[in-house]
Amino acid sequence: VVYGDSVYAEALCENEKKAVSCKAEPIAYAKNHFIMFDSELENLSFCHKYRKRMKKKNIYVCMHEMNDMLLKKLGADSKIKFFHPNDVIARSFWKERQLWMDAPQEYRIAIIGFGSLGRRLLEKSLLLNLVSAEQKVQYYIFGDAKHFRVSHSHTGMQLMNQDQLLFFDENSEEQWELLENMDLIILTENTDMGLIQKVLCSSNSTCEVYYYSPKADRLCDFIEAERLQPYGRMDEVFTLENIKTDKLYQNAIELNKRYVERYQSEEWE
Repeated sequence: VVYGDSVYAEALCENEKKAVSCKAEPIAYAKNHFIMFDSELENLSFCHKYRKRMKKKNIYVCMHEMNDMLLKKLGADSKIKFFHPNDVIARSFWKERQLWMDAPQEYRIAIIGFGSLGRRLLEKSLLLNLVSAEQKVQYYIFGDAKHFRVSHSHTGMQLMNQDQLLFFDENSEEQWELLENMDLIILTENTDMGLIQKVLCSSNSTCEVYYYSPKADRLCDFIEAERLQPYGRMDEVFTLENIKTDKLYQNAIELNKRYVERYQSEEWE
């Protein structure tokens, strides 16, 4: 059962025949409950109000910006799991792109726009795209990264291999100069024809360009550039499997753990 009126809730109901939309009180006999209102407070309030009725059931609560690690426990008898729409999009993107299959020694990735989606794309890439200790992936981040840099200041922004995080102002003159040498460019805002055209003209002819396209449009079909591709389509991303299964994410954490254990030196202890 899916509760809520958000665009994500509508997408899940449209994509899954098993999903039933309900905006009233919980259906007690349902095994899985997806709470997907527009705001986190609505989702948490709904979960708290009906926690007894959903006792011992699987509850999936949609979060937007709030860190679920800061939340109080919402019921010991409930199997509550939190998910973030942009996490789902980011994991689906890297699962589809499979950068690790290229096993690049050197690779340059530009993320234009560093809002919630941009941050999630970077974080998931750092977890998933671990090829070897010798790899050198450079992430060029164009956007406001002040909060991200503060929250990660304890790491010194250093990575276990030769990967690098480089931060720049969005739409600066420097941005357009750097795009000439990228291997992969990811646009994180809704489709902006002017921005897409400028990125295509500023980047080299072999650089892949992905633009965020939650609706089922195919802008790339009308532009003479095979390297332009959409991602984040709701009819492909928001499925029961993608929301319920965090196997890819957990595998990435385990991979990261083994990676650290294998290559860790005294300077990282």
